[in-house]
Amino acid sequence: MKLIHITFHFYPHIGGIEKHVQKVIKLLDARGHEVIVITADFTGKLAPEELYGNVRVMRFPATRSPLRVKFWFMRQGLLLRSADAVHVHTSHLFDFLNQWITPSRRLVYTAHGWGGKYPIPQESILTTQRCVSRVAKLVCVGEFIGKWNDVRPDVVTYGAVEVSNVRLSKKCSGQICMLGRLANDTGSVVFAQGIRMYAEKFDSVKVVVCGDGTLTKDIQNLLDHPKIDMEFRGFVENAEEAVAASPVTMTSGYLGILEALALGSIVLSVADNPVKEDYLSLSPMAKYIYIARSSNDVAEFLCRTLNDTSTRRQQTDEGRQLARSQTWNLLVDQYEKLYESLQT
Repeated sequence: MKLIHITFHFYPHIGGIEKHVQKVIKLLDARGHEVIVITADFTGKLAPEELYGNVRVMRFPATRSPLRVKFWFMRQGLLLRSADAVHVHTSHLFDFLNQWITPSRRLVYTAHGWGGKYPIPQESILTTQRCVSRVAKLVCVGEFIGKWNDVRPDVVTYGAVEVSNVRLSKKCSGQICMLGRLANDTGSVVFAQGIRMYAEKFDSVKVVVCGDGTLTKDIQNLLDHPKIDMEFRGFVENAEEAVAASPVTMTSGYLGILEALALGSIVLSVADNPVKEDYLSLSPMAKYIYIARSSNDVAEFLCRTLNDTSTRRQQTDEGRQLARSQTWNLLVDQYEKLYESLQT
């Protein structure tokens, strides 16, 4: 099949959606499909077209006016009409897809995340519903999306892990890995405040930060304490080494949770509003992770767990088995079935 994936950010940009698309297109290409990625040049410096392995990557000029972007998509009309499936990963890009050029019967939409705002703005809910009304098949990354946006997905996924690359290693006693974007919606401030409370009241701790974002300086300031040994690595494409060596990993995103569970690390996540509560508690990983609601919860969890992981070891072992079953091949199997259903 000829498959077009449309996403605002793609390699070399690093992030959850970017990783999702990268893994999926590589496997689709390996299975013999013709795969094209349409994405944005948000810097004005990237190549307008290049190959990512065997996959053709086309970039539209995101630094220009929306009207020019719309014209760019219109010029790709023949390409879009020739596809067996057009798979969109970013909601606002539907604004540039002319309904006559890309008919609904060929459209698939994967709804990633929730935008990080609580309460969810009504405009955002309406946008999601408009996107869903335009597509033949809907994939939601998390059951909570259907609940909060009043839509019914054809497939619910939570991402995947690369099982062949998963390895276990000896844990460094007293070490924590903070994994993911440093932003309000990821619970990073709650994590950092809890770590500082633990250090001030109880014991020294080492924190390896694998992430970056708008709150980087705030997190660094919170972790600037004589009893906290902080190693800030920023965004890294592969954080496996740090996660595998840490008895505890603090992360609140599905991919981070799955990767940490697969590597045998005890996972602490933050749910500080009802949407994030459903994001975590409605997932199959919920029974294998600890969910904190405040910085006090984080400090108490560290006091109970950091230097005595044996009490949670069975839960961690069961979580590792679940994570290892969530493979990218399984996800691509689901996508292929959706694409095939569009041909009937």
